[in-house]
Amino acid sequence: MRRPFDTTLTLLFLLALVAPTLDALLRPSAITDIHRELRNPAPLPALPTTIAALRSTPAEFDAWFSDHIGLRDHLLRHRSHLYITTFHRSPTSSAILGRSSWVFPTLMGILDASRGTTHLTPARLALWQRTLESRRDFTESLDADYVFALAPEKPTLYPDFLPAHLAPHPPTALDQFTAHFAVASSFHPVDLRTLLESERTRDTSTDYTYYPLGTHWTDRALYRAYAHLLDALTARHPTLAPTPLTALHWTIDPDDGDTWATNLRMEHTLRQTARVLREIESDYDCELGRPRGDQTHVVTRGPDPTRPRLVLFHDSFGDRMRKLFARDFSECYFCWGAFDPAIVARERPDVVIELRAERQLLLDRPAPMVTPGKDPLAPVFERCERVLWRLELERDPVELVPVDGASLTRVENGLAARPAEDSSGSFELAGLAYTPGRGLIARVELEAADPGMLDLLYMTARVPRYRRGQVATASLPAGRSITHIEIDEPDLQGPLRFRFGRDVRTVVLRALEVRERGE
Repeated sequence: MRRPFDTTLTLLFLLALVAPTLDALLRPSAITDIHRELRNPAPLPALPTTIAALRSTPAEFDAWFSDHIGLRDHLLRHRSHLYITTFHRSPTSSAILGRSSWVFPTLMGILDASRGTTHLTPARLALWQRTLESRRDFTESLDADYVFALAPEKPTLYPDFLPAHLAPHPPTALDQFTAHFAVASSFHPVDLRTLLESERTRDTSTDYTYYPLGTHWTDRALYRAYAHLLDALTARHPTLAPTPLTALHWTIDPDDGDTWATNLRMEHTLRQTARVLREIESDYDCELGRPRGDQTHVVTRGPDPTRPRLVLFHDSFGDRMRKLFARDFSECYFCWGAFDPAIVARERPDVVIELRAERQLLLDRPAPMVTPGKDPLAPVFERCERVLWRLELERDPVELVPVDGASLTRVENGLAARPAEDSSGSFELAGLAYTPGRGLIARVELEAADPGMLDLLYMTARVPRYRRGQVATASLPAGRSITHIEIDEPDLQGPLRFRFGRDVRTVVLRALEVRERGE
């Protein structure tokens, strides 16, 4: 009996060794499964040509092999099932499991925003105030109304479904934000928390205000927020009225709506009922076009030409709401992205709405608008006395280094910054001596052939790399301009990176000065 047993065990062992290779050859398309992890597979490293490259090659090859090994998708699916059904734990750090197997994504600072573990500094609150007030003033100068609304995150509405060790600790960033504007500003952002907390009282065991397995609000909550925003505008625009809910039609989404079950490889085990509005699920019936050729910008025309025109800037929370707004305004310009004054000036709307998720209070870097004769950051810059660095054109600025294939060349009275083909031009400023606990403010004088955006990326001791949440942004008009950008982080380190948008092809830098923020 021993020999047949050993033979069988040996054959099974050999099969286990060979199976991944066979699977990789027979199912090469299985590598796309890695997209569930919200990333691309690691590339095969090139042959090393230097000692430094040779040192990094083993780790790079290991990453490539781990992403391309056969049967990877099946093994990870079984792993997810074991973690979730047996240990009631998430198999990935990108999400956590709460009560009743509710899924709470941890990406993009969602939990930090909802739990109060990250706070807004007084300088950041003041910067938000100057930014939103400047957008309001700009919009009103064009005889339009400006609304800034915040959609609460799912953990904010359902803290009782979080694991016990992740209970909130107020005040949250949203608490700070609303309290600051209540006493310090004449502008009042729309906080949808109270509205949606009321909506939650109508929840049933199969119909919730937010998706149990997802990130966003359901169509029931989306409709309440949409109607609330329109009701707030009827005083100035009496022809506006939300489409009655009785005129819309509910259906069941066969794909379970907004769910992380697919990302967790548990789409056949983790299920939810998703009631959705058929009018939102269908295509636009009034679309005029997509100015950028993608989903991020959409132009629509409504049935009543006497109603106001709308520009909506939004993130993922406003995507489905667009199809409701399209029915209520004469024309709409929908932009999934940052507030862009050039769009507002071109479209000349009657109403501008900016709808953001609560997390954006931490992720976004507010930038006050600069209008002729009015720059909210100019007096702040003048009050800052310690100069960290100043561009002196009479000498070679060795601290400025072009990156990402860009170039910096000397021209008359300036430096010309040109990006590489199909890339954003950028350069780094190194050698700054930061003082712990202080931020900085930069004054940039430049000349651009086209309007666009200027991003200032930075690193901190907590996150020593450039990333989405560590960037300050300012809009650039065409021609010569002076722009101020403020960073209020207390633990800055490393070079600053100035990056121009893809639409800005050539910029002449005339002056650049960086000062340390005061007390």
